[in-house]
Amino acid sequence: MQNLVKLEKAGIVVRKKYSQLHKGLTYFVIVNRKAAELTLKQYLWHVGFQLARYVPMDKITVDELKIDRRFVERATYFGLSVDEGIDVVKKCPHVRTSSGRVRVDFDKTVEVIFLERITQGYIPPEVEEGPEEVG
Repeated sequence: MQNLVKLEKAGIVVRKKYSQLHKGLTYFVIVNRKAAELTLKQYLWHVGFQLARYVPMDKITVDELKIDRRFVERATYFGLSVDEGIDVVKKCPHVRTSSGRVRVDFDKTVEVIFLERITQGYIPPEVEEGPEEVG
C-alpha cells in the first residue's frame, strides 16, 4: 500500500473507491502508462543489481541458483518469483550468462545455462557457527 501511495503522489496512479461493490476497498488505476512502464523498468534494474550480489564468482547453473535459499528469499522480498528473479539477474551487466552441456549419464548430456558474477560485490553465505568448545 505504501508504494501505491508513492505512485499516487507521483501521478502514475489514482485512487478510486467503489463503496457499492465492496465496502471499504480501495482500487488504484494506472493513469500514466508510460511513466508506470519506466518506473517498473527502473525498479527491475535496481533489483537486478541487488540479486546479482548472490551470484557467485564461479559458474553456477540456473537450476542451482533456483534452490539457493538466500537468492529465493531476496527475490521473494522484492516481490518476484524465482524465475522472474533469474530473468532480472540475466540482464544485469555484472553477471555473465553462458550455456553449455553437462553430462548427466554415460550417454546423456543436457544443455544448461550458467551464470557467473564478473565484478566484485558477491555476498558469501554466512558461516554457520557450531557449538563453542569449552576448554
